[in-house]
Amino acid sequence: MDKLHVLYTVKVKFKGEEAGEKVLKRKHLSKCAKGKVSDQLQFVYDFYSQLYNTNYTEMVGLDMKFISVAEYDELYQEVYE
Repeated sequence: MDKLHVLYTVKVKFKGEEAGEKVLKRKHLSKCAKGKVSDQLQFVYDFYSQLYNTNYTEMVGLDMKFISVAEYDELYQEVYE
């Protein structure tokens, strides 16, 4: 089965900071079956919402980008050395 390679960028800020202040970004790499993209997107959104929506931080965005196998492999090496 062909898999899609996905790069998620989770954007988080500290509560109390004005819009436009520093936003922390976290990268999340994933492989996903073609028919399961929307399910995976919802799972990733729910997971990071629960992780970052606290008394101190809040998730302010989640970007999803399909990437090539080569890009995935390169990013994977950077993250999992």
